[in-house]
Amino acid sequence: MKFVASTGVQLTLAQIDRRELDRYTASNPVPEPPTRTVNVFGGDTEELPILDDAAYLQELQRYQMMIATQRLDLIANAIEIDSYSNAQELDELKHLGVAVSPANALRFTSALTSVDLAQIVELIFYMSTVTQRGIDEAAASFAVTFMEKPVLAWKVGGSAAQQSALYEHWIAAQQLRYTWDNFCALPGPEQSQCVAFVRIQSRLKYLIKKY
Repeated sequence: MKFVASTGVQLTLAQIDRRELDRYTASNPVPEPPTRTVNVFGGDTEELPILDDAAYLQELQRYQMMIATQRLDLIANAIEIDSYSNAQELDELKHLGVAVSPANALRFTSALTSVDLAQIVELIFYMSTVTQRGIDEAAASFAVTFMEKPVLAWKVGGSAAQQSALYEHWIAAQQLRYTWDNFCALPGPEQSQCVAFVRIQSRLKYLIKKY
């Protein structure tokens, strides 16, 4: 995927092995938002996250700042600099004894803004693993509704059992007859399609049974 930064720098972004992202995520869990109890379809209740909670947003911002450097190191090998006009900055890095790796070239020069870096991280995750963006796109494409409402828009009762996102992805791969290696090799949007399909199937069965 081609990416043109706000500074004019042209990059090529590639998919990376999602298992590296899984290991990274396991070592750096995202802060959990507070929740509130709501009534949902079928007389059940569910804990919904309060994503606009001020304390949570502050904690999330601190987390994102803390891991920004780590994420850049993680995805650096998936970034190729196609054109960069200020070669003097790279020469200065070499003079200072800094290895001119993709990560350092992007971190220590004016090649990218913080907004550019955030967009690049988001795009590489989107290209490489299951993301909410990918699930939303897949669900919109499938266009499965129940009583004229998108299936995934229905809030249904939760379960006493809890599962990680990784476990859900394993279940999706298994149900659709992928080996885990083959599932991980899929482009991120296709992985997201698989997860969206399984979610829709599960929720649709629940809604039909309750109705």
